[in-house]
Amino acid sequence: MVIGKDATLYNILYQANRTIVERKLLTSVLTLNDEVTDKLLTIVQTWSEKYRPELHVAKPQSDDNAIEIDYERGFGAWPHAPDLTARKKPPSWTISYERFVQGGKSVSEIALDQASGKPILDSTVVNHLLQAIEHGKVMTVANLKRVLEGTKLPGSADWTCLKSMFEDSSVDVAGSVAFKREALWQACNNREVAEAFAVPFSERNDDEKATTKQWNFNIGLYEKFCKIGLHVNIKDKSTSTSTKRKREVKEDEEKEEEKDIWGDLPDDAFADCKKN
Repeated sequence: MVIGKDATLYNILYQANRTIVERKLLTSVLTLNDEVTDKLLTIVQTWSEKYRPELHVAKPQSDDNAIEIDYERGFGAWPHAPDLTARKKPPSWTISYERFVQGGKSVSEIALDQASGKPILDSTVVNHLLQAIEHGKVMTVANLKRVLEGTKLPGSADWTCLKSMFEDSSVDVAGSVAFKREALWQACNNREVAEAFAVPFSERNDDEKATTKQWNFNIGLYEKFCKIGLHVNIKDKSTSTSTKRKREVKEDEEKEEEKDIWGDLPDDAFADCKKN
């Protein structure tokens, strides 16, 4: 049996060395005794340390029309971030930040291995780490890239829609005044999204729940980017160099096919032949 880089079994085995929950799941599903389980985990652990595949990372699909994050323009603390020094208990994001920056853990590792024993979503950890930047915690460009590398980012059309939602609602996303998201959905020009949010939560079907879940994350991401000053460039598919080159190659191939049919004629004669 070959354990692939993205195989579910491999993910379970790898994480079983780190969490009690995953180990119990492994032994209950495969019905192995402790001795066999330990040997199996040792083999997988050795293999994982050698090849170090990425775990549970939902890579964004390749998209010539996707947004591009301009890390080099800088980012930093939100000027209106609330003072947390008076709080008795530190917020959850501080733990995620310490484990990520100081402990070197990945977003997925933090999400899967919680003190409570109950995993959280990767998107929750991403939100925690962006909150840390909001509150003035130091984050290098390399680390921020590591935070966002497995995040499904909105496409350019969705990002433009998010921008319009805030502008049409007269909401200053990076300002100090809190806002309600209900006003944003009412200003949304994406009909599918607006209709999904118009349905009461308890009455939404699976597709509507998936849509509202993704867009709640999108708006949170947009809000965080604006607050920390992280700039986004929209890649225009129609003007991208790679797309232009593909189109030119296709046109050249079509011309060659036409010449095979009409023969090696001068350009003007070739045009006349096609008309006839």
